[in-house]
Amino acid sequence: MTPAGAIDIIMRDYDKVDPADSNNSALRTQYLGFLQDVYDYAFDFRDFEWTFDETNVTLSSGQNSVALGTTFAGFGTHGGLWDSSRRVRLTERSKSYIKALREEGPLTDSLEFAIFDSKFQFPFTASSNITYRAFHRVRAETLVDNTTEMVLPDRWCRRIVLAGLRVRSQLAKSDARQDWKGLLKDGMGQLCRDENPLRSGVQKMPMGVSAGW
Repeated sequence: MTPAGAIDIIMRDYDKVDPADSNNSALRTQYLGFLQDVYDYAFDFRDFEWTFDETNVTLSSGQNSVALGTTFAGFGTHGGLWDSSRRVRLTERSKSYIKALREEGPLTDSLEFAIFDSKFQFPFTASSNITYRAFHRVRAETLVDNTTEMVLPDRWCRRIVLAGLRVRSQLAKSDARQDWKGLLKDGMGQLCRDENPLRSGVQKMPMGVSAGW
C-alpha cells in the first residue's frame, strides 16, 4: 500500500472537497502526519522482520570508532555486530568497560565494542581498515504523499494502518463512528502472533539474518 492510497481511502470515507482548500491539500497534509504516527507505532512495536537491515561497518585505519548510520535504531532482540572474516559475533559491553580497556591498553585487536556518543566504539585503534557486518533495526521511513510502497507488508497496512488512520481522523473531528480503535488493537495482536511464532519457547529468527556470510 502507498501513503497516497491510504490517504485516498480515508478521504473517500469521510471527506469532501473544500472549495477553500484546493484539492484538499491542507487536509491531506494533516492526514499524512496522522499516517506517520500510526506507521511509526506499528513499525516500532516489535522486532518484526521488515524492521531489520544489514549494513557494513568499516573501522578505518587509525580510528577506534565508527559513526552509527542515520537509519540505525538499535540491535533489537536478534541483531548484533559480526566479524565476518572470522565468523564470530562481537560482544557488546558498557561505555565504562570500553573506556577502561582503552586506558589499560594498548590493545591491537578485540571482539568487544560499545555504543555511545552515537558511534560504535572499540577498545583499540585499528592499524588497517576492518569491516564488520551489523544486523540491526532501522527507523521507519519518512512517508510522503505519493505512490511509493510502504515497507510494512500490504496486508498489515490494511489491517493496522487504515484502522489507525481512521481512529486519528475521527478523533480530530470528535467523530464517533465504527470502533476502528478495537479493530486496530485486534490487528496488532494478530500481527504479533503471525509474524513472531514461538518454537520451543524461542522467537523465530528473522529470515534476513546472514551475519555477512
